[in-house]
Amino acid sequence: MPEKSTMQEAVGSIFARLGKMRQCDDCPICGEPMYVFVNPETGKDRSMPACMACGHKEARKDAPTNESESINWQLKANKSDALGYMRNSSVITDPDVYNKKFNNFITRTKEQEEAKAVAKRVVDDMMTGETVHAIFTGPTGTGKSHLAMACLWEVLERSWFKQHVMFVDFRELLTKTKQGFHDDAAFKQYSQFVADEIQKADVVVIDDLGSEAGDDVGSYQSSQYNMDVATRIFQGRANKNTIVTTNRSGKELKKIYGSRVISRMSAHTQNHVMLFEGMPDHRLEGMKA
Repeated sequence: MPEKSTMQEAVGSIFARLGKMRQCDDCPICGEPMYVFVNPETGKDRSMPACMACGHKEARKDAPTNESESINWQLKANKSDALGYMRNSSVITDPDVYNKKFNNFITRTKEQEEAKAVAKRVVDDMMTGETVHAIFTGPTGTGKSHLAMACLWEVLERSWFKQHVMFVDFRELLTKTKQGFHDDAAFKQYSQFVADEIQKADVVVIDDLGSEAGDDVGSYQSSQYNMDVATRIFQGRANKNTIVTTNRSGKELKKIYGSRVISRMSAHTQNHVMLFEGMPDHRLEGMKA
């Protein structure tokens, strides 16, 4: 019986013995055996069948077959990537923040309607390619964080999930970095996070800036470490879309972080500043009799 000694058979035999590939159906193009990669831990296939002789590869069963399906398939892939990035990169204290969108921001007053309109204008300008630094300032519980997150969702949807966004609770970020003072690995991770991810994302919300300064309004200056973190963030976001929420006035923020930080934060803010004044505290509405 003649001995087969093709290169494809030799390589396939080696992979089969190592358990990294397995032979499956014959190639519909040339008739030679096709192979699939196998996960050595689970034993499950981790690729589509491919022919080592002619290069033919079977298409994924869920691969698009026309232009419309191709668009939907790409959108699905973009969405999975963008949502994974947002959830893995954001620094939050309450996962419910991800549920905040424009369609569930309740407007009962003229001021609330104006705030929502400003937030939508922020997104409109971002989508034209303009660099936007938006500042939402006002008392706690008036909807600043809600509208800031709503802006992120709107950017994702209008960009077909091609942009990367993140929501960063500033106080929580400081807490986690300071916890790393006694954990070299954690400290290195968050230091790198501040230096890289916050600076690279297309749109970033810095939520509750100045909240770590306590309740002594106007009389507190931030620690050097807190000012360094704020400086690195706003220096890195100088020409990138950024939304800041705070219950501090500009004068108070300048005293807390210094003029340099506030100057960088305030660039590109024309028509993008909203004072949440005269609005009810949403967090107390459920407590009313």
